[in-house]
Amino acid sequence: MPDVDAAYEALRVEGLANVNPPITLPNGIRLVFLRDPDGNLFELIDFNGPKTLAELVLMRSRETERSVTYPGGSEATVMP
Repeated sequence: MPDVDAAYEALRVEGLANVNPPITLPNGIRLVFLRDPDGNLFELIDFNGPKTLAELVLMRSRETERSVTYPGGSEATVMP
């Protein structure tokens, strides 16, 4: 679903009740749950974030890397 927010608003106007507002997960995926009048649960997902495991690993490494200065003044970038 390329635009979860627009789809959410359009479906809400048509009578689907929201279970929760759209949220963005730490990996960049945006989603929302809706329920129709019969009680069926629908999940709309925008995989706007990483599409592969390699992209996810790379994205996570960039989020968690940090710079460290060692005694003597040398610096390094480290990841947990």
